[in-house]
Amino acid sequence: MVDSIGKVLVYGGSGVQGSAIVRAILAAGGTVRAFMPIADANPFGDAVEVARGDLADPASLARASEGVNKVVLSIPQIPFRPVVTSLARNAIAAAKDAGVKLLIWNSSSQFPATYTGHDVIDAKIDIAKDLAAAGVPWIAIRPTLFMGNLLGPWTGPGIVNDGVFAYPQPAEFKASWIAWEDLAAFIAEALKRPDLAGQTFDIGGPEALTGTEMARILSEAISRPVRYLPIPTADFAASLNAAFGPSVGDNIAGVYD
Repeated sequence: MVDSIGKVLVYGGSGVQGSAIVRAILAAGGTVRAFMPIADANPFGDAVEVARGDLADPASLARASEGVNKVVLSIPQIPFRPVVTSLARNAIAAAKDAGVKLLIWNSSSQFPATYTGHDVIDAKIDIAKDLAAAGVPWIAIRPTLFMGNLLGPWTGPGIVNDGVFAYPQPAEFKASWIAWEDLAAFIAEALKRPDLAGQTFDIGGPEALTGTEMARILSEAISRPVRYLPIPTADFAASLNAAFGPSVGDNIAGVYD
C-alpha cells in the first residue's frame, strides 16, 4: 500500500544525512519541517519550515511534532550510551504524543542483536527496543558504510595527497558502501509505506567491494594511483581521538571491531 508522504518532521535536517533526506522528501512531493539547533544555518531557505530546538529539551520536540504526519529520526553518533538513549526516547515520546502515523528511524549503521560493551552500538540496541515498545508505527532503516566517510579528515587527505586509502578493514573484506543520497531515497520510499510498519531493512550500495577494489575505483576517479592500506582499529581510533577528542575514536573503532 503506497501512501502520500504528507508533512514530515526531519531530525538533524541541517546535517549531511538529514539534508539529503530533506531533499529526497521534497523531490518525492512531501513537505518538510526540519528540526535543527538554534545556531545552525538553514540550507533550504523557504523550501522547508524550520523548527529550532534541542533533543534534550522535550518541550521543543513537542512543538516540533505538532501537526506533522510522519517523522524521520536520526540521532547524533555520540559515544555516550545514556545520552543517546535519552535523546531518542525524547523524540519517540514526542512523536507518540503527537499521534504521528509513521516514524522512520535512520540508525546510521547496522548493528548486532546483542549488547557488545561499545556505547555507539549498544545505544542503537536500546533505541530499537524502545521503538518496539513505544506503540508508534515505525520502520527501521539500517545502512552500511557511508561513501561520505571517504571525505573525512582521517581518509580523504591520504587518498588525495598520498595515494593511500587507509581503512580499518582487511584488504579482501567485502563491504557494500552507500551514498547519503541513496539512504535518503530509501527513506523517502519508506515514508510512503505504512504497511511495512514494524519491519527493519538493512540497506547498502549496488555492489560489495573489497578495499583493493575501492582503491582501483578511486584511482580512476582522481586519475592517480591509489593503493589500499588496511590499518589496525587501534590506529584508526587514535586518529579519530585526535580529531574529535579522547574516547570518541575508541567507541567508533569498536563498531568496526
